Amino acid sequence: MFRRCILPLLLSILAPLAWAQPAPSPDRLPPPVERVLSELSLDAAVRDQVRQTLLRQREERQSADSGLRQRHRAELAALLTADQLVALDAARPPPGSRPHGPPPQQR
Repeated sequence: MFRRCILPLLLSILAPLAWAQPAPSPDRLPPPVERVLSELSLDAAVRDQVRQTLLRQREERQSADSGLRQRHRAELAALLTADQLVALDAARPPPGSRPHGPPPQQR
């Protein structure tokens, strides 16, 4: 009985680690995107423009997400005491620590 419980317990604990993605480098795109860019029929100048556009767009999304998080925190701070806000923060996972959907499918 004990052995039958261990495997599901371990899988439930370790599953989020399998989905965790390392923080993207600010000057590099994820490997699948780089691979697609190399497979497209683009000359070097256009490929570099596309790469720079994608990097800029990612930076804009991250900036918008950060601003939204700050606004949401200010809304909560207006409703809660400092101690309550600390307790709520301790109960919530840090941003980006959990997957936003199912893990990517392997082809």
